[in-house]
Amino acid sequence: MNGWRIAGVAPALLASSLAGGGLADEPDCTQPSGPMEIDICQSRQYDRIDESLNRTYRQTLEVLDRGEICISACADAKQHLRAAQRAWIRFRDEDCEATYAIAVDGTGRNAARMDCLIEHTRTRIRQLQQLQGI
Repeated sequence: MNGWRIAGVAPALLASSLAGGGLADEPDCTQPSGPMEIDICQSRQYDRIDESLNRTYRQTLEVLDRGEICISACADAKQHLRAAQRAWIRFRDEDCEATYAIAVDGTGRNAARMDCLIEHTRTRIRQLQQLQGI
C-alpha cells in the first residue's frame, strides 16, 4: 500500500478489541456508520485499487517487452515509463498530503486523503491502459 495507513485506525481497532474481549465486527462498507468505519473501508478500497495499479503497470511493461505497441524504441519507452511512474508516485503523494493538510483540523481529513489517493490511482490506471491500447 506504499506506506499509506490511516492514523489512529489501528490503535482504535486494538482498543475496541481489548474492550470487547474480541475482534471488532467488520464494518459494513456499503453503509459505514462513522468516520472510523469510513477510514477502514476507504483504506481497503485503496488497497484493492493500488493492487490493480501495480498489475496494470506490470502488464504495460510486459506489452513493451513484447514490442506490441512500439516498433523500434521499446527499450526507451520502458525507461521513460519507469521514470514517469516514479514521478507520478511522488506527485500523487505530495498532492494527497496537501489535501490532508488542508483538512487536518476536521474529522474528514483521512477520508479526504484517501479520496485523493483513490482518484489519482484510478486516473493512472486509465492512463496506463491507454498506453496498452486497451
